[in-house]
Amino acid sequence: MTRDYADFLANANATTPRSRASRHADVTIDTVIIGNGPAALFLSYLLHGHVPYYDPVTSGPHPDQLLHRKLAESASKPLYASLSSPEQIRYLTEHFSASPMSYSSQAQRVNVLLDTLLRPNGDIDIGEYKSRIRWVKDESRVVDHVVLGAASSAGGQWSESIVATSSDISTLSYADMLSLPEYTFEKHYEAIYGEPMPPFTRPSRRDVSTYYSVYPAKVGISARIGSNTYVYDVERSSNSEFLVRALRGPEYAEQQPISLSIRCKHVVLASGIFTRVLPPPVHLQQIPEFCPDNADTALPLLVIGSGFTAADVILSSHPNQKIFHIFKWGSTSSSPLKGCHPQAYPEYARIYRQMKQAALKAPSNLSQHSTISASEQPSYEGFPNAKVVSVTPAASPGVYQITMSVPGFAAPVRREVGYLSYFVGRRGDLSYLSRGLQEELGIAQTASSIAADTLRARVAANVEIAKGVFAIGSLTGDSLVKFGFGSGTYTAGTILRDGPPTSTTKEEAYLLS
Repeated sequence: MTRDYADFLANANATTPRSRASRHADVTIDTVIIGNGPAALFLSYLLHGHVPYYDPVTSGPHPDQLLHRKLAESASKPLYASLSSPEQIRYLTEHFSASPMSYSSQAQRVNVLLDTLLRPNGDIDIGEYKSRIRWVKDESRVVDHVVLGAASSAGGQWSESIVATSSDISTLSYADMLSLPEYTFEKHYEAIYGEPMPPFTRPSRRDVSTYYSVYPAKVGISARIGSNTYVYDVERSSNSEFLVRALRGPEYAEQQPISLSIRCKHVVLASGIFTRVLPPPVHLQQIPEFCPDNADTALPLLVIGSGFTAADVILSSHPNQKIFHIFKWGSTSSSPLKGCHPQAYPEYARIYRQMKQAALKAPSNLSQHSTISASEQPSYEGFPNAKVVSVTPAASPGVYQITMSVPGFAAPVRREVGYLSYFVGRRGDLSYLSRGLQEELGIAQTASSIAADTLRARVAANVEIAKGVFAIGSLTGDSLVKFGFGSGTYTAGTILRDGPPTSTTKEEAYLLS
């Protein structure tokens, strides 16, 4: 049982009269997709009968001539035929490492393959590429399925509001890298702003969240997308069937939650690796969480973290807010901000420079009360590899004194803070899988703390990571949205080859009503 589900269940029990039992639905369906982020939405689009074909005609052959020749062998068939096995994927992609085209060497091969078909040279010719996939609606390839996600609306993690950061901050990805088929982000931009989207747009998190939330309705798949639904148990009931148990939250206080028992042939894990924020140590939890909308700028902010979310907190703070920043630094713990080019990502490059200035400053020349870094932002003070050893209330109300152990300083370093933002990482949580399924996947000891590399090797061998169980999206080890389509396409093809799709019934529609 995940912490999120437990919290929800406790709240439901506290507000629901015991005399009224929750509603219940017991149904059979072909496929259950757990998670409602972009990868799940893409797979649902495929299972609604939207079939991808390689298209060498509309915009000409794929610029990778060898890939074109391989795909042309079965261009008259759905792309599923070319992705029918791990061996087929290896055949199509084995030349990528020697190709003059720019192919990622880090992402899963199947994800790189679909990315280059949807966006040939997309990372170089941003906004100018032409997709080499055409979509054909085929009712005979509709698969009965349901998408169950704990997020409040379609989009998964993108629908979340991170309290400590502004929703106006631009995304790392360009808009076209976040688009899904048919209703693209470019169309969404024109719909909400009434003008064409400028080239090289990095949209705000708010706009991306809105895009994914309206996407299902725009492409006609909303009837199968469930939000605010907490899957808490998945078990293999037989060699060819699973039992999925979930609780769908009420839409308003007086409504009862719906208890779901779903039997299915296929389970798709799309719950991601970012569902659980690693909490601060107990001694830090007494410091109030930072919220830029109502923070007192006179009180210093303690930021702990080396990545983009920690940087977003700094960017969201008031220019006059005093910031103490603790981060990892060294040959074995380089910040991901290091790769941010000053022209493409000036805001992140600036924060990385501040971190670097703090790391390179000689501690032996500083007193314990001096500013660690003479940075571009006078209100910023960096503490590389420091550790907070104690927190005590200060004399002033709402202020806390932190004592830090800082490498290079013989004596402890003390500062007074009013707020804390602690972002040292996230993890996925597959503890909703039964012990038996966890053991099948080799995660019995790590199910509640899934990282990018937990399932990577298993997915590289086969996206069907156990009989009838698939991993898509960031669970494959690739966290970028643009790399979420290959695993989904392979999954859809395998499900379609696994027998005739089951038909939709009125009873199953009750799941999401």
